[in-house]
Amino acid sequence: MLSEELVRVVIERGIQSPIKMAVDAGHWPAALVLTYSAIDTMAFLHMPAEKTDVMRSDFIAWAERYLTDAFREEISGRDLYATRCSVLHGGAQSRLSRGGECRVISHADTEQLGAGAFRVGVQEIVGTVFAGIERFLEEVKSDPSRAAVVNARLRYLVSAMPYREDGT
Repeated sequence: MLSEELVRVVIERGIQSPIKMAVDAGHWPAALVLTYSAIDTMAFLHMPAEKTDVMRSDFIAWAERYLTDAFREEISGRDLYATRCSVLHGGAQSRLSRGGECRVISHADTEQLGAGAFRVGVQEIVGTVFAGIERFLEEVKSDPSRAAVVNARLRYLVSAMPYREDGT
């Protein structure tokens, strides 16, 4: 059974709440960094039990399963991974984007889009990721063996990160 307490502490309070605060304050770059980091965390939770290190392929697999339908499959998990690299590394296009291996996703309203680029608003990507998280959690709840793996990883995150109320 998936631990509702661990989900509340790690996912709701530790991931979603800070993203919502950044969006509500209009801190778009911070909201994007937190949102793409959230996908990394969800990819970690989604990995097979025998894996310990989250890799590019895990991010792409989670995004393909839980996010791309929302974009009518016009955006792939690989596109999202390349955008994640750009967002987390100061805005420079990723190697995948520069090499033409994926579509560029822009979150800016004023940026000129090149051929094949796709615009996704910050609130749209946040909403899509939150919906993907909910779909993921619903699937995990219905699978006791997956729930055990996710619970163990959530416990690890609680022990490794300052998720407690007092910040200690």
